[in-house]
Amino acid sequence: MPKVTFGLNTIKFDLSCANLFPDSQYVTISIDESNLRLIIEPATHYDADGLKFANFKNGKNVPRTCTVKYFCLMLFDFMKWNSNAKYCISAIYQEFGDKKVLVLNLDEARQVVSKAEKRKIANTLPDWKERFGYRMSDHSGKTQVKC
Repeated sequence: MPKVTFGLNTIKFDLSCANLFPDSQYVTISIDESNLRLIIEPATHYDADGLKFANFKNGKNVPRTCTVKYFCLMLFDFMKWNSNAKYCISAIYQEFGDKKVLVLNLDEARQVVSKAEKRKIANTLPDWKERFGYRMSDHSGKTQVKC
Protein backbone atom coordinates (compact mmCIF):
# COMPACT_ATOMS: atom_id res chain seq x y z
CA MET A 1 0.00 0.00 0.00
CA PRO A 2 1.44 3.41 -0.91
CA LYS A 3 2.43 5.61 2.02
CA VAL A 4 3.53 9.20 2.46
CA THR A 5 5.47 10.36 5.54
CA PHE A 6 5.37 13.96 6.73
CA GLY A 7 8.05 15.53 8.90
CA LEU A 8 8.13 19.11 10.11
CA ASN A 9 10.11 20.16 7.00
CA THR A 10 9.92 17.14 4.69
CA ILE A 11 7.64 14.86 2.74
CA LYS A 12 8.80 11.34 1.82
CA PHE A 13 6.95 9.24 -0.74
CA ASP A 14 7.58 5.51 -0.68
CA LEU A 15 8.52 3.37 -3.69
CA SER A 16 4.95 2.24 -4.35
CA CYS A 17 3.88 5.90 -4.73
CA ALA A 18 6.65 6.44 -7.27
CA ASN A 19 5.55 3.31 -9.16
CA LEU A 20 1.96 4.58 -9.42
CA PHE A 21 3.13 7.58 -11.46
CA PRO A 22 5.81 5.97 -13.68
CA ASP A 23 5.78 8.73 -16.31
CA SER A 24 6.11 11.66 -13.93
CA GLN A 25 8.70 12.82 -11.41
CA TYR A 26 6.59 15.80 -10.28
CA VAL A 27 3.29 16.04 -8.40
CA THR A 28 0.94 18.75 -7.21
CA ILE A 29 -0.63 18.60 -3.76
CA SER A 30 -4.05 20.10 -3.07
CA ILE A 31 -5.70 20.40 0.34
CA ASP A 32 -9.39 19.65 0.82
CA GLU A 33 -9.89 21.39 4.17
CA SER A 34 -13.56 20.48 4.58
CA ASN A 35 -12.94 16.72 4.23
CA LEU A 36 -9.42 16.70 5.76
CA ARG A 37 -7.80 15.20 2.66
CA LEU A 38 -4.77 15.78 0.48
CA ILE A 39 -5.12 15.15 -3.25
CA ILE A 40 -1.87 14.32 -5.07
CA GLU A 41 -1.79 14.42 -8.86
CA PRO A 42 1.04 13.86 -11.34
CA ALA A 43 2.43 17.03 -12.88
CA THR A 44 5.27 18.20 -15.12
CA HIS A 45 8.30 20.27 -14.24
CA TYR A 46 6.64 23.15 -16.10
CA ASP A 47 3.73 23.33 -13.62
CA ALA A 48 4.06 26.28 -11.23
CA ASP A 49 3.26 24.24 -8.10
CA GLY A 50 5.00 21.04 -9.16
CA LEU A 51 6.97 19.21 -6.46
CA LYS A 52 9.74 16.82 -7.53
CA PHE A 53 8.96 13.65 -5.60
CA ALA A 54 11.08 11.15 -7.55
CA ASN A 55 14.23 10.85 -9.65
CA PHE A 56 14.35 8.82 -12.85
CA LYS A 57 17.14 6.22 -12.54
CA ASN A 58 17.75 3.00 -14.48
CA GLY A 59 14.42 3.26 -16.30
CA LYS A 60 12.20 3.74 -13.24
CA ASN A 61 11.20 6.29 -10.62
CA VAL A 62 13.08 6.33 -7.33
CA PRO A 63 11.41 8.30 -4.50
CA ARG A 64 13.25 11.16 -2.85
CA THR A 65 12.82 13.21 0.31
CA CYS A 66 11.21 16.55 -0.53
CA THR A 67 12.01 19.62 1.56
CA VAL A 68 8.85 21.72 1.78
CA LYS A 69 9.18 23.72 4.98
CA TYR A 70 6.25 26.13 4.65
CA PHE A 71 3.76 23.55 3.41
CA CYS A 72 4.61 21.14 6.23
CA LEU A 73 4.50 23.89 8.86
CA MET A 74 1.06 24.88 7.59
CA LEU A 75 -0.11 21.24 7.58
CA PHE A 76 1.20 20.54 11.10
CA ASP A 77 -0.47 23.71 12.38
CA PHE A 78 -3.74 22.93 10.57
CA MET A 79 -3.89 19.36 11.96
CA LYS A 80 -2.48 20.32 15.40
CA TRP A 81 0.19 17.62 15.06
CA ASN A 82 3.20 17.25 17.35
CA SER A 83 6.05 19.14 15.66
CA ASN A 84 8.65 16.72 17.10
CA ALA A 85 7.11 13.68 15.42
CA LYS A 86 6.60 12.36 11.90
CA TYR A 87 3.26 11.20 10.55
CA CYS A 88 2.62 8.41 8.07
CA ILE A 89 -0.54 8.23 5.95
CA SER A 90 -1.63 5.39 3.68
CA ALA A 91 -2.68 6.61 0.25
CA ILE A 92 -5.67 5.51 -1.77
CA TYR A 93 -5.00 5.33 -5.52
CA GLN A 94 -7.85 6.25 -7.86
CA GLU A 95 -8.22 6.63 -11.62
CA PHE A 96 -10.85 8.75 -13.35
CA GLY A 97 -10.51 8.03 -17.05
CA ASP A 98 -6.97 9.16 -17.88
CA LYS A 99 -6.56 11.11 -14.62
CA LYS A 100 -4.65 9.43 -11.75
CA VAL A 101 -4.73 10.68 -8.15
CA LEU A 102 -3.60 9.67 -4.67
CA VAL A 103 -5.93 10.59 -1.82
CA LEU A 104 -4.61 10.92 1.73
CA ASN A 105 -7.11 11.07 4.59
CA LEU A 106 -5.42 13.33 7.13
CA ASP A 107 -7.51 12.07 10.02
CA GLU A 108 -6.02 8.58 9.46
CA ALA A 109 -2.44 9.76 10.03
CA ARG A 110 -0.44 7.76 12.52
CA GLN A 111 2.47 9.11 14.47
CA VAL A 112 5.83 7.49 13.70
CA VAL A 113 8.67 7.49 16.19
CA SER A 114 12.13 6.39 15.04
CA LYS A 115 14.16 3.82 16.97
CA ALA A 116 16.55 6.52 18.16
CA GLU A 117 13.64 8.60 19.44
CA LYS A 118 12.16 5.57 21.23
CA ARG A 119 15.46 5.05 23.05
CA LYS A 120 15.61 8.73 23.97
CA ILE A 121 12.05 8.75 25.26
CA ALA A 122 12.45 5.50 27.22
CA ASN A 123 15.65 6.59 28.96
CA THR A 124 14.74 10.17 29.80
CA LEU A 125 12.82 10.37 33.04
CA PRO A 126 11.54 13.78 34.17
CA ASP A 127 13.43 13.77 37.49
CA TRP A 128 16.69 12.84 35.70
CA LYS A 129 16.65 15.91 33.46
CA GLU A 130 19.91 17.50 34.65
CA ARG A 131 21.70 14.33 35.77
CA PHE A 132 21.82 10.58 35.33
CA GLY A 133 20.22 8.35 37.95
CA TYR A 134 19.39 9.04 41.58
CA ARG A 135 21.44 11.16 43.97
CA MET A 136 23.41 9.18 46.56
CA SER A 137 21.18 10.50 49.37
CA ASP A 138 18.06 9.31 47.51
CA HIS A 139 19.55 5.94 46.60
CA SER A 140 19.66 4.54 50.13
CA GLY A 141 15.97 5.36 50.62
CA LYS A 142 15.02 3.57 47.38
CA THR A 143 16.55 0.25 48.43
CA GLN A 144 14.99 0.03 51.91
CA VAL A 145 11.93 -2.11 52.37
CA LYS A 146 9.47 -1.34 55.15
CA CYS A 147 7.75 -4.31 56.81
